Amino acid sequence: MIERLSKAVVDSAERVLANAYYRTVRLLRQPMIKLGDLRYLEARREQKTFFYLRSIFSIWDPEDLVHLDLPWWTLKATEVVDDYLRNLDGNAVVFEFDGGASTAWLAKRCATVYTLDHDPEWTRRTALLCGAYSNVTYLTRSPDPASEPAGGRFISEKAGFRGVTFRNYVESINSVEESFDMVVIDGRCRPESLLAAMSSIKDSGIILFDDSRRKRYQRPLVESGFHLKRYRGLGPGAPIGSETSILAPRSDTLERLDGIATK
Repeated sequence: MIERLSKAVVDSAERVLANAYYRTVRLLRQPMIKLGDLRYLEARREQKTFFYLRSIFSIWDPEDLVHLDLPWWTLKATEVVDDYLRNLDGNAVVFEFDGGASTAWLAKRCATVYTLDHDPEWTRRTALLCGAYSNVTYLTRSPDPASEPAGGRFISEKAGFRGVTFRNYVESINSVEESFDMVVIDGRCRPESLLAAMSSIKDSGIILFDDSRRKRYQRPLVESGFHLKRYRGLGPGAPIGSETSILAPRSDTLERLDGIATK
């Protein structure tokens, strides 16, 4: 009880700080647009520090991230995945648990993208973000009333979703008759999504697992049996570092990723 109460207090404090940061950035954005500062930073995209500073003003703004051609992963992980997809010559087939700006980024680089969400409204918004692309298939699997007990594998403990199950959401990857070059995990029930992805990924493929530094994800990541590489650092819009991890069935896949990215 005390542990759960402490977590609630911490989560509440984090939300307050995040909202304050968002309001401050949005307040500064319009003056910087008028002064031409954002254009100045954007024109220096090749200089990572300048481009990161530009990305700060994309916080919680997927439309601006699409404009900048960025997913909301760490910048280093984005660079590595960009190189990986480029070496597949635009032929990659990708499945994504939860879409957004990343969907447009992937659609630009891949042959086929399947993007899944639990919220029909967010699916519609993602479709608008990807209006320039015809190679995206949109899937929506809303949560169902839970028949399994609290604490079950597919039961969410997040506020607003207690008492529902995301089983159909997670297992929808099995409804797509493809083997994937890449699976992106950035939505609900991430440990269960990882298990589902592992049976659908090509032997030469990769799984991207975002926000992988969270404590509740450590055991599933380590015990997956896949080879794991963590990419820590700054991400678009984030004032502090985050972590995006990449998993692969084969160790040489990760070795090639790092080799390509350092050329």
